[in-house]
Amino acid sequence: MIVLNGRSIDQGDVRNIDSLIKIHHIGAAAIVVEKNGVILNKEQWADIPVEDGDHIEIIRFVGGG
Repeated sequence: MIVLNGRSIDQGDVRNIDSLIKIHHIGAAAIVVEKNGVILNKEQWADIPVEDGDHIEIIRFVGGG
């Protein structure tokens, strides 16, 4: 189990941050990912594992005037 945006979910086939983004069909262009309180570098998502008990927040940028 991991906590994604405040909800407990089964980790399933998610092995790293990149696969988490893809499995949940989240567009990667305008988001920031935080794992256990640390903001992650987008270029490293494929190398950062998702492990049981992780707390992950995905924050979307919203434009407007």
